[in-house]
Order: sequence, then structure tokens, then C-alpha cells
Amino acid sequence: MENKDFESVVDSLFSILPVFSKKLIRPDKYNENIGLSQSHFQVLFLIEDSEQLSISEIGKQLCISKPNMTPIVRKLINKKLIKKIRNEEDKRYINIKLTKKGKELIEKHKESVTNNLKSKLLDLEDNDITDLSISLKTVKEILLKIE
Repeated sequence: MENKDFESVVDSLFSILPVFSKKLIRPDKYNENIGLSQSHFQVLFLIEDSEQLSISEIGKQLCISKPNMTPIVRKLINKKLIKKIRNEEDKRYINIKLTKKGKELIEKHKESVTNNLKSKLLDLEDNDITDLSISLKTVKEILLKIE
């Protein structure tokens, strides 16, 4: 690959996330009423995917330092969205698991984001939807190859 093409790909990847977030997701719109940041939701979604994780594993997967994980976890526990449980294999370790309230919040959040995405996409032409679908499938397939 030519250096110019490589740089173009890197620049596009760097710039697409803020555009995606701003144009489609708008996380602040959903989070302002419940007082949670994007980091809080990332933790909740990661726990949902894994069922339960240690605090250090959550930090590692999300690239959040241990000192920054402490207030995130504390706030989620105070809001009764997650709970600490002893690791069954080694009682010295504590895992984090979603509560029923946490699961319900995630479902409501996903529903809000999904409805917002659908309403935004309705403004697009059919050929734009088709192009977007093909492009996203291709991007996903390529990104899954990256370790």
C-alpha cells in the first residue's frame, strides 16, 4: 500500500468516530437525565457482553486506568446499576455484575439510540441506505481482522 493511501485510511479512521457520534448517536442526549457519562455506559455494555468481569479487566479492555475506574464503579454501584460479587474461583477477587436495574437501563438506552438512528436514517435516499449498508459491512469485516 502506498504511504499516501495508508495515511488517508488512518486520517479517516481518526475522524469518523467523532462524526459518527455527533451525527448519529449523540450520547449526551440520552445520558443527561440520568447523570452518566459515556464511560459509564461503556462499562455497563462491556459487563453486559461478558456477564461479569473484574474491575481491572474492565479497565484493561476499555483502556481506563485503575484510579479512573474507581469513581466510575462507585457511581454505578451507588445508582444500583451494578453490584460486586466474589469470584467463585478465587474469593480474594471481586467481579462486577449488572443488576436488574442496570439491565433495564441498558435496554432503554439501546432502544432510545436505535429509535434515534432509525429516524435519522429515514432522511436518506434508498441508494444511500444501500451504500451505507454495504460500506458498514465491509468496514466491520476489515476491522474484525485487526488484532
